[in-house]
Amino acid sequence: CQREDWASHRVACGVAPAAACAVCARGGTTTAPPCGHGLCAACEYALSKRRKPGRPKCPRCRAPEQSESALILEDEVPLLRARHAAVVRTDAAEARRLLSRAAERCRAAQAWEAAAARRDAGLEGRRSSRRHAVLADLELGEALLGLGDFDGAATSLGRGLPLAEAGAPGELPAATATLWTGLARAQLEIGNAAGAAHSATRATARADAPWQAHHTLGAAQDRLGELRAATAAYRAALAKVGAHDAERATVLFNLGRCCRASGDLGDAVECLRDCLAASPEDGAAARELAVALEAAGDSEAAVATLRKYLVRSPADLETTRALGAILFSRGDLLAAREVFYGLAHRAPDDVDGLVRLGLVHARLGDAREAEIRWRRALALDPACVEARANLAGVRSPAAA
Repeated sequence: CQREDWASHRVACGVAPAAACAVCARGGTTTAPPCGHGLCAACEYALSKRRKPGRPKCPRCRAPEQSESALILEDEVPLLRARHAAVVRTDAAEARRLLSRAAERCRAAQAWEAAAARRDAGLEGRRSSRRHAVLADLELGEALLGLGDFDGAATSLGRGLPLAEAGAPGELPAATATLWTGLARAQLEIGNAAGAAHSATRATARADAPWQAHHTLGAAQDRLGELRAATAAYRAALAKVGAHDAERATVLFNLGRCCRASGDLGDAVECLRDCLAASPEDGAAARELAVALEAAGDSEAAVATLRKYLVRSPADLETTRALGAILFSRGDLLAAREVFYGLAHRAPDDVDGLVRLGLVHARLGDAREAEIRWRRALALDPACVEARANLAGVRSPAAA
C-alpha cells in the first residue's frame, strides 16, 4: 500500500475492524449498510452535508447501496477524520496534522490530476479540485482558530474566504458570516486591526451576522482609535446578544468603556452599572464605572462603588489602588493614606502603591516618610521614573 500513514491505510484498505467507523476508524457505528462499512453519528452528520447524487457513496468500497448521506470522495476521508477528531475533542494535534495535509494535497497538482481522472470532464475535475482546496482551507482555519493558532487561522481563512466568495453560487463552500468573523478575530489577535475591521465589516454586511461579528468589528475599530464607529458597532452587538447570554456583560463593558472614552458619560455609567450588576465579581467593570462616575462629577458614587466591590473581593490590589487614587484626587488624604497603608501591608513589593503612598505623605507635609516610600520603590524598581523624579524634588534631612 502506498498510503502515507497506518491510520489512513487501515481505513481505506480494509484493515479496520468491522465495528469501526469507515471514516474515523473509531467504534460506535450507527449505520449498517449492505457493504458492512458503517459510520459513526459524527461522520454520518458531516457526510450528510456533502451529498453528491449519482456518484459512488461508500467512502471505502464505493458501493452504491450505501445511504445517500454517506457519499464521499476518497480524498475527503482525511479531512473528515480530522473534523471528527476536532468535533469530539479527542485529539486536537491529529486534527491539525490531518487538516494541514489535506489542504496541501488539495492544492498540489497531483490532486487535480487524480480528481480529473475520476471524472469524465477536465473542467469538472478542475472545479472539484478548487472546491476541495477551498473547503480544506476553511476547515483548517476553523480548527487552527479553535487551537489558538491565530496566525495560521488568519492565513488559511484569508486564503479560502475570498475564493469562496468569488465562486458561483453552489460551486464552492459558502463564505458565511461566522467564517468572516473568525478571520476577523484571528487578525485582531495577531495585531492586524485594519484587516480585522475589513473582515468584520464583510461579516456584518450579511443579514444573518451574529452578535460576535459586530462585537469584533467594534474591537477592531476601538484599537484603531475610531471610538464613534466602535461605539456604534458595540451597540449593534448589544442589540443582538441575548438578555441571558453569559457574554452580554462583556459587550456592556466594552460599550461603556467606549462611551466614556468618547465623552458620552451618561450612557457609559448606565452600561457599566448593568455590566457590574450582571457580573458583580468583575473588578475591571467596577474600576471603569468608578472612573466614569468621577468624570461625571460624582466622586462619592465612585468611592462607594469601589468600596462595595472591595467588600466582596478585598484581595483585589488593582481596585484598592484605584480607590486610593480617587480618594487622593478628591482631597481625602487621611482615607487615602489608610487605603495605601493597607495596600503596602498586603503587597509590600507593589511599586505603584509605594509611590502613591509617598505622594499622600508629601501632601500631608511628612517629607521624610514620603522619601522613605520613594526610596523603597526605587530599590524595587530602579527604572521607576516617577519615584526618581519625586526624590529629586525632595531634600532629605541629611542633605540639608
